[in-house]
Amino acid sequence: MKKISIYIIFVLISTMCFICLGCESSNKDKNLYKTKIGNIIVWNIMDSKTEESTDIFKGDDKLVKETYPNGKYTSYVNFFVVKTPRSINLIDTGLGNIDMKTTLSSVGVTPDEIDSVYITHIHPETVGGLIKEDKAVFPNSKIYVSFSEDEYILGKKDDDPNKILYKKIEKIYGKKITNFRSDAEDSRNPITSIASYGHTGGHTLYRIESKNEILYILGGIFTDLNLQTKNPKISSTTDDDQERATSARQDILDLIESEEYPTKCTGTHFPFPGIAKIEKVKNGEYKYTLEQ
Repeated sequence: MKKISIYIIFVLISTMCFICLGCESSNKDKNLYKTKIGNIIVWNIMDSKTEESTDIFKGDDKLVKETYPNGKYTSYVNFFVVKTPRSINLIDTGLGNIDMKTTLSSVGVTPDEIDSVYITHIHPETVGGLIKEDKAVFPNSKIYVSFSEDEYILGKKDDDPNKILYKKIEKIYGKKITNFRSDAEDSRNPITSIASYGHTGGHTLYRIESKNEILYILGGIFTDLNLQTKNPKISSTTDDDQERATSARQDILDLIESEEYPTKCTGTHFPFPGIAKIEKVKNGEYKYTLEQ
């Protein structure tokens, strides 16, 4: 009888461990990567990975050809789960190519538990995951879009695809869409916003700080990290205002370099696992190291 009881206890413990392991995934998953910023947990979720033409890059044809001689580069789409001691948040939502419920369960949350979704800019790869079959994927969330981006997108022509998508999202979420002023200070929130216009007219970055550690979530300011750290002046036709986007990219690189505390970066199109340290090599050139 004693042996049977011990066996049953062993089976129960093993089963509970298995269930617990299923609650939050590890960094071994091919599209999930976890990092910590102080007492904040950030998950990078890779929504898609595709091969695209380098024809979109302008400003240094020689470097583009040297870096990608076959004329193709790998384009990534990422979004982020940010777990603070007080809330569960998303930064962007991806294209919506993945099963959101299943993916979020791998990091220990459900769509209903997301308190806030912070949007960097209105493109399909950042807001596509907000809706599925004309319904809200995050019914309990506030959706934060900067005033500048809201006005910029709604000011476009009626047949603009980004405006059509945004108006559809507005109709579904209604008053849950919350506009805010980029750069507004809120000492209670470890997630702060930074205006960084150019990629779109209201493009917004997010800075996360906890216990003297910092993470920048840079949205679409880098289309290809490999090229645009070697030469930040390389622009992309995906930028609505290429000159302004180039200036914004240099500004954020300068800001990162000036930080007093250890600083990591990530972005919509960063190569997976997506968390990087960016350092200046020499005047006008940088290098990045991906966290592993």
